[in-house]
Amino acid sequence: MIQKKKVLSTLLSTAACLSLMCGTAFAAEGQTDLTGDTEATSTTTTITGTITPVQLKAAVPTNIAFAIDPNQTANYSETSGDAFTCPSFKFSNLCNAPLSFSVSSITAKDNAPAVVEESTFTDDEWKSLTSEQTKNNLALGYVLENAADWHQEDNNAQFFRPGVSLTLGNLNGQTEGNAHLMAKYGMAWPSDMNQIVYDVVYKVAIS
Repeated sequence: MIQKKKVLSTLLSTAACLSLMCGTAFAAEGQTDLTGDTEATSTTTTITGTITPVQLKAAVPTNIAFAIDPNQTANYSETSGDAFTCPSFKFSNLCNAPLSFSVSSITAKDNAPAVVEESTFTDDEWKSLTSEQTKNNLALGYVLENAADWHQEDNNAQFFRPGVSLTLGNLNGQTEGNAHLMAKYGMAWPSDMNQIVYDVVYKVAIS
């Protein structure tokens, strides 16, 4: 009989401990007791959210190629062809947030013509530039293909202006956008100037 009482006492003690532990665990969640005859209103409840900052991830073109053939008809339009051709290149948004893409700078290297505003000359004047003027002036711009992907339906073709950042457009998360170059240039290219190189700096930001 004594042995049974000891076992029962041990079980009761264990149950009491478990009851105490469970009560402590639930209390840690934070609760407010409500009492009343037919209804009760609580005090303010706090909701706290933890946010992980988005990690920006994107890809921009490494190499862009264009060709000028002054033996063809001058082409200053938004469409590649005739004297100026440029294949498409791609920008990629590799994160889940929408991103804006812009051109911060275009810098001529070595003996390449300086990048100038397209309004420096009229189209007729561009066609009539002397050899010296041709070697020193070139306007470059970007044409967004399928402008809806870029959210730039009304402004899908823009020339770069030196010293002014050129906003291309916005790409939704996990999407891609294509573009190609357009240009204005002279037609009097000297024979010793068969390649010109430019460095481009892009900026990508959460939009």
